[in-house]
Amino acid sequence: MKRYISISLSLLMVSLLNVLTWLCLSFSLRKPDIANVFSLTYPIWFVVCILVSVFGTGANIRKYKKNDNSNNSVFSGMIWGIVIGGLLFGLLAVFSDKYVQFMNLDVETFESFARFTMLQAFAWLVFQLVLEKFYFEDKELKANIHGVCFYALSFAGLIVSSLFTKNENLITYITLGLIFLYTFILFISQIRKFKFEWNFLPNIKYESVSIFSNLFFFVTYFVGYSNAFAAGEKYIVALNLVNLITDPQWDALGAVGKIAKIDLARDDFNFKSAVKKSAALTGIYILSSCVLFFALFKVYKVSLSIGLIFLMIQFADMLVDVFSPNIKAFLELEYSPMVTSAINLVIKALRTVMSVFLLTPFNTNIAQIVFDVLGLIIFSSITICFFKLGKNGQFYAKKKKLKVDNIVLYVDRKFKV
Repeated sequence: MKRYISISLSLLMVSLLNVLTWLCLSFSLRKPDIANVFSLTYPIWFVVCILVSVFGTGANIRKYKKNDNSNNSVFSGMIWGIVIGGLLFGLLAVFSDKYVQFMNLDVETFESFARFTMLQAFAWLVFQLVLEKFYFEDKELKANIHGVCFYALSFAGLIVSSLFTKNENLITYITLGLIFLYTFILFISQIRKFKFEWNFLPNIKYESVSIFSNLFFFVTYFVGYSNAFAAGEKYIVALNLVNLITDPQWDALGAVGKIAKIDLARDDFNFKSAVKKSAALTGIYILSSCVLFFALFKVYKVSLSIGLIFLMIQFADMLVDVFSPNIKAFLELEYSPMVTSAINLVIKALRTVMSVFLLTPFNTNIAQIVFDVLGLIIFSSITICFFKLGKNGQFYAKKKKLKVDNIVLYVDRKFKV
């Protein structure tokens, strides 16, 4: 259990700093609506994830596949990421007013901080490209420290400057100056002489599942939130508060899937034990979310009934995720990564379609719980079909010979590939 808490807390910190930034800034400027920037710009971060997958993770995997000790793939990926990311986020910043209009919010209220977030996202992209290099070099602690420092600096820049001036443009320029300086220093400290590679397309094949997954999420929240925000302010503030409260918890609960994969890789996975620990961790975060919601809903003038609907859907989905990450990790590593990934992508695609076309302010939340439950049913059915759960908490194959992905697998006492 100690490992679950340790990893989940490290995942929680970066997300929590971002959430606290918008909560505290809304208090400092005495403008509660400013906190809605969190949900307004939520889709933008999936664009960052796509670019990091191609030019960070994919480039680093390609390096090891090619035995490229010169880091040509990695540094070329960084440069490509900076160029393409700079163009993309630069255009978003220039047309930030159009973005705010599309999301059905007031341009005068949100344009400055929407522009800030788009430029901050570019800085975080460059930062992440460097951090991915650290992760692949087994420098996780160094990467985590820099990640926390980035958001701590963003927090300090916005909040401290807002205490001396209420000029929103000045506040954002000061903060952007600080984080871009930090990003530049980190990047320059890592870059070395290398041979530039013009073709980055091979990077995509290593991260295709992650790229498509984040693309579906971008469309889900970009179009889905635009439709939800059109329902009016009372739905906007309720959705945003619940997002602020639960998003860090979701990031922290990502520890469940990570630990399951670590245990499976070490042949030490116990499903019953994993579910018990996942349930305990989930209970802690559900309880903390409840406390935060009832402490803040009056401050942000959130309709109690609307807020509770959003919150209850999130809690129901968290309970589903007590089981889902453990089962998906087992099937992906011990059964068929191809089948598991394909099902996962189809579910995300269908979830995107429902989020876009469901005409209700609860569209993204309903689609989320419906297809997460569907995913759990499908993955559980596959597991039950091919495996049985022993009293000791481990899965055993029902047959000694299975044919998966056109490969015949022979199974010993416990299912192993």
